[in-house]
Amino acid sequence: MRRLPPGLYFEPTDEELVFHYLKSKIFSRKLPSISMILDINVYQNDPWNLPGNCDQKDKYFFSSNCQNQTTKSGYWKESESDKKVLPSLSDGIEGLRKTLVFYEGKSPNGSQTDWSMYQYRLVSSETTASNYSSQNNEEEIGDWVLCHVFNNKNRSME
Repeated sequence: MRRLPPGLYFEPTDEELVFHYLKSKIFSRKLPSISMILDINVYQNDPWNLPGNCDQKDKYFFSSNCQNQTTKSGYWKESESDKKVLPSLSDGIEGLRKTLVFYEGKSPNGSQTDWSMYQYRLVSSETTASNYSSQNNEEEIGDWVLCHVFNNKNRSME
């Protein structure tokens, strides 16, 4: 994981994550040379084993968009409905942010942990206008999602 010089922080907004980073990744556009977002299959790793510095409270990853959200120790479970992420300039593409919580153990009897993730994906705005919470794969754009993983316990200590 790359480190920024002291005094600089990577704190992108939802709109920046979706329309600057994820959209660039999906459409094979050049990403910034000091990108803080690694390519890794988030769903094959327990959240505490993901790469990055232990003092890093927020971690960002590009991951393949897969349906199986089970790791060795547990599973990611959706905790609320999708939220739209709208661009400042409309080009027929919108973002969706899904919130997931990590549970240790086997579904459905796992125990909730302090780990959460925002999963961002691109969809066509024509589809989202009619039903943006649909799980129809035809509406999604690209095979990548951007995952923002964080531990709520670490965030409350600020």
